[in-house]
Amino acid sequence: MMRLGISLAIFVILYIAGCSQGYIVNMNAPTSHTEGRELFVSKCNACHQLYSPARLTAAEWDSVLVPMQDKAKLNAEQREAIYNWIIEVKRAIADSVNAQVEKR
Repeated sequence: MMRLGISLAIFVILYIAGCSQGYIVNMNAPTSHTEGRELFVSKCNACHQLYSPARLTAAEWDSVLVPMQDKAKLNAEQREAIYNWIIEVKRAIADSVNAQVEKR
């Protein structure tokens, strides 16, 4: 029964995080993919709001970034930098959620 409660809590937290428009982690926090963050903010925000990296799965982000590459005038390396930054932030969000759940 306890396992079900923990699983349900994790699901609810991840669902809320994925649907939110805001960020659980600081967008300006230092990462190993700084160029990706800068490109994400400058190129993606030029046409639309910035979506939380938690909003989509890694595969969904990949399928979104491929067609956006031409629209945002990105080369393959820049698209990869954005993708790598998104994945790093997604991991940070998951780690944050897991840490909060473990505290309970």
